[in-house]
Amino acid sequence: ILLACKAFVVCLLPKKFAAYVCAAIDRRVRACYLQRVVFFVNQEGVEFMTKGCQYVWNNEQGRWLKIVHFYGHEKNIPPHLEANVQVLRGQFPQLRIDLVFVRGTFDTDAVHCLSEMWRIPKNFMFMGCPGPEFRSSVAELGGLRI
Repeated sequence: ILLACKAFVVCLLPKKFAAYVCAAIDRRVRACYLQRVVFFVNQEGVEFMTKGCQYVWNNEQGRWLKIVHFYGHEKNIPPHLEANVQVLRGQFPQLRIDLVFVRGTFDTDAVHCLSEMWRIPKNFMFMGCPGPEFRSSVAELGGLRI
């Protein structure tokens, strides 16, 4: 939509003003592509993470995906998670995909902390369906998508 507006501006506005408006549109488009999206995972399945990448590609303007895995002990980190994320990077070269390990428990406080620390709104965070061990209600996650 912004790029269509840019074409419209170039045709109708005086040259100097059009250049100013086009520069502003370009900055906004760049900001949209740099918007980070967070995907919380508790498993290493490449099929599950592929669906997350497809969701971001099809539904988000941002092209920067942070896959986040919480763990209690290093032995609980899925052994193939890093390799599977590398596969995703090959499947989705148009996305920047980061893998982040967080030592701790996935809960509302952790989601809030990451949102604040990374300055990513919670509505740009999503996860798969919570399992029975998830102690918080979905409403407490403050806009995180499922």
